[in-house]
Parts: sequence; C-alpha cells; structure tokens
Amino acid sequence: MYKEDLETTDRLDDREELKIGYHPILKELHHKNAMRLDAIFKEEGYGILKKMDEKTKEATFIIIQHVISDPLFMKEMYDVFKRYDLKLYSAYLYDRLAYFQRRPQCHGTQFHYGLDGKMQLYQTQDLEYVDERRKSVGLGPIFEVTKICAGYPPISKEEAYQNYLAERAWLLSTG
Repeated sequence: MYKEDLETTDRLDDREELKIGYHPILKELHHKNAMRLDAIFKEEGYGILKKMDEKTKEATFIIIQHVISDPLFMKEMYDVFKRYDLKLYSAYLYDRLAYFQRRPQCHGTQFHYGLDGKMQLYQTQDLEYVDERRKSVGLGPIFEVTKICAGYPPISKEEAYQNYLAERAWLLSTG
C-alpha cells in the first residue's frame, strides 16, 4: 500500500499534475488503502500497532495522513494513535485535521502554498510556544520547517488561487 502510494505520487508529480487540488487518482488510491488498513485493524485489533516496527508504523501513518477524503477515519486513527501513546504520529494527525478543519494547528507540521505562490507554515496557535510542543513529541525546532518551506519552488499566483479555490470546494464537499 505504502509503496504504491509513493510511486503513484512520484509519477503524478513528475508529470506536474499535483499542483492544484486533490488528484482523483490519489483520492481513489488513498481511499482504497484506508479501507484495506481499516479491515486489517478490524481483523487484528489496534493492538497490532504495538507489534509493528517503526518503519511499518510510519507507513501506516502515511496511509492514514493521506486519506484526506475521509476525515472521520483520520480522526478515529488520531484517537487510536493518541491512545497508544504514539505522540509523533498523533501530533501530525492533529495538525492535519486542524488544517482541513481550518483551525490553527498545534505542532507546526503542516504547510501550504499561500496566495502569493510561496510555500508557508500553516496558521499555528501560540507560535511562541510551538518549539516546546514540538520537542514534547520528538520534533525539532520550527525553524527547520520554515527552512523546508523556503526550499519549495514557488507556483504562480494563478496556480495558488486555483489551488485555494479547489481546497475551498473540497472543504465544502466534506462538510
């Protein structure tokens, strides 16, 4: 599942098809992967997370983080990761959910293209304390994220606006 996700994303990115909105091929793949993962959890129980090595946990987390078309599944998995004390992954999922719910994130893990076409950190609550929260879950200082953002190539203002419109349409469709 994870390998197919990465390969498909890379292929679409190479063809420059990922600049605007949620690509329908990824949406379908992410949904399929989430349903397969959900079936595994229903069969094995969430305790399987304790048996997974770090690489498998990370792959599981990536699959969950990518299924933005199913915020209820993502929220359920956030609760599970939190219950199993998987702090790093639950921090990312918390911020991911906050981003898509249009509320400030907590740990500064999410960034996006602004209307100026530049990659930027998404709105973060109490930014002066973000490094403390990041450290508590095993993340480095926020300046590392802003360095990553600065390394992203800008997109045109027109593409940024189209992306904004696509995201707003998606938000309205998911309620």
